[in-house]
Amino acid sequence: MKLTQPALLIVLVSISAFAACTSAPRSPNSSPNSSPTATENTPITHNEPLTEVQAETFAHDNLSFGLDLYKTILADANTDANLLISPYSISTTLAIAYAGAREETATQILKGARFSRSQDHLHQAFADLQNSLIMRSSNALDDEHDDEHDDEHDDEHDDEHDDKAGEAHDAIDPEDIRFSLNTVNIPWLDKSHTFRPAFLELLAKNYRITPQQLDFANAPDAARAHINRWAFDHTNGTIPKLIPEESIDENTRFILTNAITFNARWSEMFHKEYTTPSVFYRSDNSTVDVQMMQQDEEIPYKSLNGHQAVELSYQADSISMFLILPRNDLGSFENELTPQMLEQLTSDFDYRPGKLALPRFSYHSETNLKSALTKLGMTDAFDPPKANFSGIDGTQSLAIDDIIHKSYISVDEEGTEASAITVITGGVGSMSPEEPFEMILNRPFFYVIYDSQTKTLLFMGRVADPT
Repeated sequence: MKLTQPALLIVLVSISAFAACTSAPRSPNSSPNSSPTATENTPITHNEPLTEVQAETFAHDNLSFGLDLYKTILADANTDANLLISPYSISTTLAIAYAGAREETATQILKGARFSRSQDHLHQAFADLQNSLIMRSSNALDDEHDDEHDDEHDDEHDDEHDDKAGEAHDAIDPEDIRFSLNTVNIPWLDKSHTFRPAFLELLAKNYRITPQQLDFANAPDAARAHINRWAFDHTNGTIPKLIPEESIDENTRFILTNAITFNARWSEMFHKEYTTPSVFYRSDNSTVDVQMMQQDEEIPYKSLNGHQAVELSYQADSISMFLILPRNDLGSFENELTPQMLEQLTSDFDYRPGKLALPRFSYHSETNLKSALTKLGMTDAFDPPKANFSGIDGTQSLAIDDIIHKSYISVDEEGTEASAITVITGGVGSMSPEEPFEMILNRPFFYVIYDSQTKTLLFMGRVADPT
């Protein structure tokens, strides 16, 4: 959709490498032309951190929003398709948009994103959350990797991304990394437009943001290629083309991108010699051939209302993947899933002897969030006559054109790689004496990647077809 007045485009990118750590995200400073400064991963200091009660409320708000959004997306999606979103990435980007929203537009974003805090406290909460995640990331990346790209070559690089997407995976020795989590927010500003200094200062203070200026009006294709190169660099080549053709024109004033990449090894890896060919039953009872990984040992396990769940921890402080095999079909489970139920399924596990079978899987997921967010009550933000983002530029001429969320996940015997980009155009108990369990994920299942320390949903998704 093209607006006839200045527009905002929000793009979110999530990359989860949950298994195998066969690749690592590239250094945020690897490309001087497409990356902001090193402040991205520098912790922010606030004089008054959130109280425990405030932090609990903030975490619950984010979990509720993530689940509400996931279920709203599913209502309009192909129920036989895979899906992956990063609630953390999406919430962060909406918080930045909220910083520039005023009056009813701000109220709708506040309610729709399930924010329950004032502007100042909300942004501080996101800063504290980013600090906690970054400080625990044992980032083992090649910071000296030289990847210079001249601006005049961006167009041809953009067209070559698909061919080069696999090459980036060879840049880092997988043995060099156990756990890496990076998050980057970048506002791309039209160089001919004026923005409020107070808005830019808020972003710098709370989100480690260094705005980048591009010429949207006179060189939209070059601007698109430049942002796509940034996305390619910051997702280890897994998301080569973030901004579609013709998404930028003379009306574009502001593009907000958020990228999160996660790459970690399992604490207890699957032995490759135990991986065997098997079949996976899709929801229509058709089958696909898969490589089934197996563990036959004591595993954190629980059963809730007939739903089976296991916790697979990473070599990362407090971050785990929770795999949930529904009692019956996946769709029915997703319909009945509530924040309270999800909290139960991601806490208080007991070590149990048993057998776990999990297929290798990897897939890309792309979601346009405009429809889902509108259904959650954010209507004015997308309506040019009603949108009020005067906190960004002092005028009421801006409206959000689109919000795009692209993500990727790969899971194998060694660990997980995941990433996501959004753009705006458990406690473990003692071993139970119960009988050994058997959990064979050979039909559609649900999963989350969750940080128990901050109670943050980093990623959540469904595997309807592992191939």
